Amino acid sequence: MTWSGSLAHAQPQLPQPTPRLDFPPPSAFDRTRYLLGPGDQIQISVFNTPELSVERQVLLDGSLTVPLIGTLQVEGKTLNQLDDELTFQLSALLERPLVDVSLVAARPLRIAVVGEVNRPGAYTLTVGAGSVTVGEVGASTASSLRVPIPSVTQILQGAGGITELADIRRVQVRRPQPNGGPPQSFTVNLWDLIQEGDLEQDLLLFDGDSIFVPTALEVATTEAIELASANLSPTQITVNVVGEVRRPGALDLPPNTPLNQAILAAGGLNSRADDLSVELIRLKPNGTVIQREFALDLSQNLNEETNPTLRNTDVVVVNPSVLAQTADTLDVIVSPLSPLLLLLRVFD
Repeated sequence: MTWSGSLAHAQPQLPQPTPRLDFPPPSAFDRTRYLLGPGDQIQISVFNTPELSVERQVLLDGSLTVPLIGTLQVEGKTLNQLDDELTFQLSALLERPLVDVSLVAARPLRIAVVGEVNRPGAYTLTVGAGSVTVGEVGASTASSLRVPIPSVTQILQGAGGITELADIRRVQVRRPQPNGGPPQSFTVNLWDLIQEGDLEQDLLLFDGDSIFVPTALEVATTEAIELASANLSPTQITVNVVGEVRRPGALDLPPNTPLNQAILAAGGLNSRADDLSVELIRLKPNGTVIQREFALDLSQNLNEETNPTLRNTDVVVVNPSVLAQTADTLDVIVSPLSPLLLLLRVFD
């Protein structure tokens, strides 16, 4: 598609970066969803019975020792389920026991992230009171997330965010079962989270979970723009601007940067540029390439038809003007003759 027009000489007004959409975090801790496992440190409190109020760690076999009751298998149970079980067991010994079970320190979690994310791999999470530290296995760096139990969106952020090709409507979460049975599989629609604020789609994750982000067959332009502003996506994109600009090369830009702003970030056009012939080259999810041609207007605001937003790995090519191409052609013709002309001058 070719668009005509001329280069505006007015002072350009650069579009402001699109504000990033921050999802509200899920409930800091859900007693009905967190599953206990080896390494969890829990506090058992029995009202008016301090000798039964103890702090215990879940052992490697998933068991827990409780005064007057003995050994209990707690792996795979929620805090509420353990609370009910202790209340039932102590009812044979105490009159109307009031039992409260709380999590003092959660065990480290190991979660795998694969598919359309920028840093796929296995991640170990150290969960403490008030924060989660996400560290890539074998790496020396980590990032802190200020919620005790991680969710799908927070782990995707820790894995560098989703790619341009991610299908966020069909994100798969697989969860192993403590009894060795077949793993559970969940499908979460993170697009519903973005559009409707459906926090049920932002699952809390547990030790051994794996996340798979599939590849989308097609990504609509309007969805790509909105998704780039969500905190599921990286905070910057890499675009290559080549050809007749002052500083050609790869540029790190904010998501949803317009075409003309990328050219300005590359130093603007040089004297050889043809402002009527700027090409945008984009790789589609199905492996095909889109190539569009635009007439550059540095004063124009965002417009998908004449000044589109850029995506990660896009290539912008500023072609030379007809005059520059003619000069290049003449240079190719004349250059081989230069030694001969010099020799003729010597004998002239």
